[in-house]
Amino acid sequence: MFQALRRPVDEVELRLSPGADGGTVLELEHASVLFAGEGVGAAWEWWLDRLASLLRGEEPDTDEAAAESRFTQRNDTWLAIVEAAAAARSGETRPAG
Repeated sequence: MFQALRRPVDEVELRLSPGADGGTVLELEHASVLFAGEGVGAAWEWWLDRLASLLRGEEPDTDEAAAESRFTQRNDTWLAIVEAAAAARSGETRPAG
């Protein structure tokens, strides 16, 4: 567990297991006690993209504009997922997108 900036502790669990093709499957589970809002999910994906590149023996993408664009798209997607989940818990329905 990691605690920073005087906020509640998040839990991050990594699991490695054999992949079907002889490779390794990495599973990451992140549990946060904070309200999920802007930046949820998308920040993890940036680091996982870099890790995947390195594991393939490639240099990670250094194009900051492309990285920012992917982050924005993913952030919007994650935010829609979180809002839909919150609405489902409260019994509301909201239009997608």
